[in-house]
Amino acid sequence: SPDVATLNTLIPGLSTASPRASAPTLFKLFCFLPETYAFAPDTITYNSMLSALCRAGDVASARKMFDGMRASGQGGKADAFPNVISYTTMIRAYCAKRLAEALSLFKMMVADGVPPNRITYNTMVQGFCEAGWMELVKEVFGMDSFKPDTCTFNTLMAAHCREGRI
Repeated sequence: SPDVATLNTLIPGLSTASPRASAPTLFKLFCFLPETYAFAPDTITYNSMLSALCRAGDVASARKMFDGMRASGQGGKADAFPNVISYTTMIRAYCAKRLAEALSLFKMMVADGVPPNRITYNTMVQGFCEAGWMELVKEVFGMDSFKPDTCTFNTLMAAHCREGRI
């Protein structure tokens, strides 16, 4: 019978297949299988749903799900507490249009004791560069745990070229 591994395979597969399953369809699957077969979705399941919702442009639903993960994790259900992937997925979604919210999520991540990784930092650098918020890029560079890599410098070079600062 289906279990959490089954769900963890179906959600990313259906959300990236052509044609893609809609966000409501994925959410129905996300709710139906665990209820019907009595298993709990884990962080991987939630991360897959967050990614699918953000990819579909439904950042508001993704945020509700993310906040639910945080609430359940703080209530003792460690199976669904957000990890670095959860936070980075949401930060990436907010970097598209709501940079202040992306920065707020980053601060929440650190306060929750979830250490950011290079992908988290590079996501923020790319989002801030694309928006022309170079002061925030400097702030990211000043963070103690940030170690720039090739991706970071490529993003910076592209941003400076776009702005004519060859």
